[in-house]
Amino acid sequence: MSIYHLIGEFQIGEPIVLVAVGGPRRENVFSAMKESVKRYKTEPALFKKEVYIDGSHEWVD
Repeated sequence: MSIYHLIGEFQIGEPIVLVAVGGPRRENVFSAMKESVKRYKTEPALFKKEVYIDGSHEWVD
């Protein structure tokens, strides 16, 4: 299992995360992928800088 989070500037709706999971059985792979995404969204401390049309910005977690 690997999770890649891209770095840089992105537009709304652009994919920025890639989750890859492999295994011998599809059922196990799907459940592992679901768990990986769930943990990725809740465990690491990720911060991002949102830049708005008016030029202002805000750091969010």
